[in-house]
Amino acid sequence: MKKAILSIALVTGLLFSINEVQAQGRNEIGLSVGTMVNTAVNYRIGGEKFYGIAQVGFNYSEMDAAILGLGAGYSFHKEKLNINLEALFSGYLYDNFNEEMADKAFNLNLNFEWPLNDRFSFQAGPSIGLIENHSGMGFGSKGFIDPLTTMKIGGTEAGLFAGVNLGVTYKF
Repeated sequence: MKKAILSIALVTGLLFSINEVQAQGRNEIGLSVGTMVNTAVNYRIGGEKFYGIAQVGFNYSEMDAAILGLGAGYSFHKEKLNINLEALFSGYLYDNFNEEMADKAFNLNLNFEWPLNDRFSFQAGPSIGLIENHSGMGFGSKGFIDPLTTMKIGGTEAGLFAGVNLGVTYKF
């Protein structure tokens, strides 16, 4: 997990440096609810097209599981609609942030963003995710739905999930 977080930090740093030359940037905070990561506060910063994402929240089904995530996104701009493709690496942290009790997840989200006014927008869209179950907590604690399928990845059980995300954002 440490290697994945370091990799995301390096990629996000690269995206930020690329976006410094762009005149308008993205600086927003939002609240999202979904079937994969459940409830989280998302901070997006970067340029108009490429941006980084930091996420913190909790698992709705298991309130004692904190969720931390890092990722990157790319935005396609249309007249009254933005289409955001986001990749996130997340961790479900149980037992006082003990890394041996952390479940790891990779989520791919396709969010359609509609501006409500100059500052607020609404986001909704499909999500697909792969969660490795290291904690022994089971997949029932990860979301509102059962996995589409389960498999073994390096001796660890993993589940493939599909669902939706909903959220609102505030632009600074």
